[in-house]
Amino acid sequence: MTARILLTGDAGALGDLAVQLSALGSVLTGPVELALTMLQAMQPTTVVMLVDSEADDALARRGAMRLLAQVAADPGLQRIPVLALVPPGDSIALVTVLALGAADCATLPLLPGEIVARIGALLRRKHSADRIADEQQHIRRLATVDAVTGAFNRHYLDSRLEEAMAHARATQVPLALLMLDIDSFKPINDVHGHAVGDRALAAVAAQLVANVRAVDTVARYGGDELAVIMPDTDLQTARDVAERLRAAVADMRLSEPCTVGLTVSIGVAAQMASDHDGAALLARADAALYAAKRAGRNSIADAA
Repeated sequence: MTARILLTGDAGALGDLAVQLSALGSVLTGPVELALTMLQAMQPTTVVMLVDSEADDALARRGAMRLLAQVAADPGLQRIPVLALVPPGDSIALVTVLALGAADCATLPLLPGEIVARIGALLRRKHSADRIADEQQHIRRLATVDAVTGAFNRHYLDSRLEEAMAHARATQVPLALLMLDIDSFKPINDVHGHAVGDRALAAVAAQLVANVRAVDTVARYGGDELAVIMPDTDLQTARDVAERLRAAVADMRLSEPCTVGLTVSIGVAAQMASDHDGAALLARADAALYAAKRAGRNSIADAA
């Protein structure tokens, strides 16, 4: 397992440690004052070595403790294990570095091979922790993302809509919801096959994501219907966005193995006092969607 190690502390103590650690991977050394900047620049650092100074060097000691606290407080650095090396007999430093988040601590002088063994153990634990974190992230993604479109799924849509409506009521800001349906979607599946239909769904979802704000939520409602939750958006603004989305989809062309033009019908609804839950707002947006389809498709309609 190759490591990238940041070794920081008293320059006089780093040389021999750097030689030993080079057996595990690349080693970068530097003073504590520059360690945070160096750590962030390594992208990512596999292991950070924090070498505490002599007990009478109060300034360097504070710098080492501050570095540990900064690493522990930074979400981008928290998963980097820190091995703290403290002077002999300094029980206060030993307890403090562990309390500040060091993954391991050792007292100088080190036994032959000790630092390599300790870093090896930290690397194995980090690898295992990273694997578990990645698996958990994958599970969370499966629970919230639609496999066909890459947009959020219906379960996430329902929960996010309730949160957005509650926030809108509490802060007295508007909230809009768009419901979109791909026009004549069944013939696409019947004529070109479900693989092309899936590509059409994914392409439309991608176009929606590209044309709304990061704070907006694009989700697959079901079948060929998609929804967009738009916080802090009034009805007129939602209409304007809906028109932009309609035009963006109409300009699309799927190709390979066949050329398919796509259009969408869109229902627009803004939250009202009578919308006591997400289901009520969804129902009004869905009714507006079907009004748009009755009007001839590739069009927009507002909820009553």
